[in-house]
Amino acid sequence: MFQYTFYFTHYPRKEEITKLLENKRKTFLNYYVDVKGTLPKLFDEKFFKFLVNLSSDDLHRIIVRSVNHFIKYFGYLLNSAYDFNLFPRIFLFYETGESRYHKQIDTTYKSSRFEPQLLTESEMIRAGEIRHLILQLVKGIANLIPNMFCIHWKYFEADVVPHYLLSNFSKLRSDDNLNVIFSNDKDMFQTLKFPDTYQIVFRNKTRYIVDDSNAWKILIKKPEDNSDPIPSRFIPFGLAVAGDDADCVSGVKGLGYIKLYRILQKHLERIKDLPDSKSLLNYFSTIKLSNKDEQKIVDNLDLIEKNLKLVDFEIIQENIPITIKTQTLSLLRENIEKTHSLDELKKYLNELLKSDEIDLSPLKTHFQILSRR
Repeated sequence: MFQYTFYFTHYPRKEEITKLLENKRKTFLNYYVDVKGTLPKLFDEKFFKFLVNLSSDDLHRIIVRSVNHFIKYFGYLLNSAYDFNLFPRIFLFYETGESRYHKQIDTTYKSSRFEPQLLTESEMIRAGEIRHLILQLVKGIANLIPNMFCIHWKYFEADVVPHYLLSNFSKLRSDDNLNVIFSNDKDMFQTLKFPDTYQIVFRNKTRYIVDDSNAWKILIKKPEDNSDPIPSRFIPFGLAVAGDDADCVSGVKGLGYIKLYRILQKHLERIKDLPDSKSLLNYFSTIKLSNKDEQKIVDNLDLIEKNLKLVDFEIIQENIPITIKTQTLSLLRENIEKTHSLDELKKYLNELLKSDEIDLSPLKTHFQILSRR
């Protein structure tokens, strides 16, 4: 029963992969799964209000059911690649702790997020323990499966992970790769500038395949718009101008995505070869202005420049701590083609059972069964 389970929402569909592979010869199918964005129960306060008041036995039954789902989900991802005789590589990513980089730029960044409404202080602590356990189980199980990588960043936002990997790991962006991102996060639309890279999103119960050619049209909620495509590398400029109330990022007053889209369409012939959003900002600072909306951009150059530091993955990846860079790239270089023996599987499971602070003994039988597979 999904209402009492932690479950992933984004699945590949055979017809979609068939369409993406049309007239293309690929060897690798790379999935990038935004763990926090595709596990909707992970920050559902009503669900956690229910969980924290369960008996220990009932809670563990839900966790076991969730673990079974995680295993089936990961197996589904792998099999969806095998169906096309492609070699699968699956990257799960998430962060813990507030981003120190973003807080240095703007101390109010995401300051209003996740304010407790339903949970008492003690319930919040227990909810945090359960959330930590779920993430550890996702990470633990994923890291046991060949061709899967769970990338966990502390104190730095992980939505930049696919962008960073594609920028810095040439094996993932070579011509024999198909890259598919599972996330509803519009910030990741900028990563679609890489060739053969797509994002599966749900908007108002509708499923979209987003790519470089339609990212702006999905952003303004007009997927059927037939005007010339605006390159997805300019998505950060749109994010910086519009701002984001949910993240406490102030934008340019009176200038949203749709108005900005019209402005960019007007200038498309002159901007289409610009390399990035920083160059686009410089462009607007030098041209002769023709209307009040363009004037708003020029009047707010400092604000837009500051916001680009918060949302532009090209800028952000320059500021990723060296420890995170080293850890992430070494994980890929050392394990991208590594397989796991049964002995390694059993050893890791035993370590997982021993090391976690929360009592996992009710799960021990389940893990022993898994380790014999």
